[in-house]
Amino acid sequence: MPATVTREAVVGRAAARRRPAAAVVVPEPPLAAVASGLARATGVPVLPVIDPGWASPAAAGCLVVAATTAALTTARAARRG
Repeated sequence: MPATVTREAVVGRAAARRRPAAAVVVPEPPLAAVASGLARATGVPVLPVIDPGWASPAAAGCLVVAATTAALTTARAARRG
């Protein structure tokens, strides 16, 4: 029976735990830059906050596109193979 491969086994336990932090750190500088520019232009304080009402449908749309692409690619490979 084959062993189960986990993310921790592939990248290491410490790297597997750091992923949520990277998901927050990567988009923060561009959000801060946009917020700073808007604050200067309007003269009103603007906070760099992602609205879950917009982010969730965008993420869901990306997942649908990725799943559709994977399904089409798999179907083409199965037909040719």
